[in-house]
Amino acid sequence: MIARVLESIKDFFQTLPLWTKTVTWIALFIQLMSFTGFPTSYLALSWKNVFHKFLFFEVYTYVFLHVSLLHIIFNFASLLPLMAKFEKEHGTFACIFITMVPYTLFPALVHLVAYRFMFLKESISIAGFSGWAFAFISATCVHNPEGPFQNYIQKKYIPLIYLLITTIFVPYASFIGHASGAAAGYATPYIFEHIPLKRWAEKVDSIGNRFKNYQPYDELAYASLPIAEPGTGNPNFPGKGTRLGT
Repeated sequence: MIARVLESIKDFFQTLPLWTKTVTWIALFIQLMSFTGFPTSYLALSWKNVFHKFLFFEVYTYVFLHVSLLHIIFNFASLLPLMAKFEKEHGTFACIFITMVPYTLFPALVHLVAYRFMFLKESISIAGFSGWAFAFISATCVHNPEGPFQNYIQKKYIPLIYLLITTIFVPYASFIGHASGAAAGYATPYIFEHIPLKRWAEKVDSIGNRFKNYQPYDELAYASLPIAEPGTGNPNFPGKGTRLGT
């Protein structure tokens, strides 16, 4: 039984597209470094580190850092299936762009501004993939509003229910990080509609196609942005979520 489960997990990771697999290995490497005692806390995002210590790289590194093994497992479970599906359907370049620009920078900006000017807590930090998970869940639900509970609640509101549940029941979960990630996910169709994605992707694909598991741009896929196929079930529970610490 255990061997069968491990084999299924191995097969799943082997079939991941290029960018999804890359971010998975980056997060696992950072987690391994933290287990060995290597200081990784400076990768988390906080106003104090960015503007007092000038650690500007934190606006990108925070998503790859997780505070515990359980944290990273829950985030992998909620993120990787949706992210892999998106990359396979819409291309590696589109996946890189959507994750590293709106899905990363928007939650980072909201967190910095909120904790500096609203809560006056410059040292509170944010970390984890769950902002991405909420973004992909929201984008999926907006695009595919039909579901088994549609007679009771519209599917596009399900991420908000998850947001409420994680805020109440998950210790140190970042409401701001999750909410801003969900907002970025809801905005995904608008974002792709207002950028020259095809032109950008065609320039990158000529190089990216040299790499194994790189997914080229598919113009037909963009007739139905953002990601889901009809009949797709409800997305996975987002898990531990983005975590906060001092």
